[in-house]
Amino acid sequence: MQMTLTLDACARCGQTILPGQPVKQTATVDIIGGQVVASTPRSWHLGGDCPGDTGDGKTLVPTE
Repeated sequence: MQMTLTLDACARCGQTILPGQPVKQTATVDIIGGQVVASTPRSWHLGGDCPGDTGDGKTLVPTE
């Protein structure tokens, strides 16, 4: 079975995260009215490849 390659965009800088680049992905999960609801997964560059990295070991909080 073939799958289409879809590239994620960084939630901080908006640039495409290329295959092989270190990445962090996260999604929130809530229980609303007894049902589990998950947000869309978000991705960020890791390893200093993103302008959102400050270089001092801290990262900026992603914006919506």
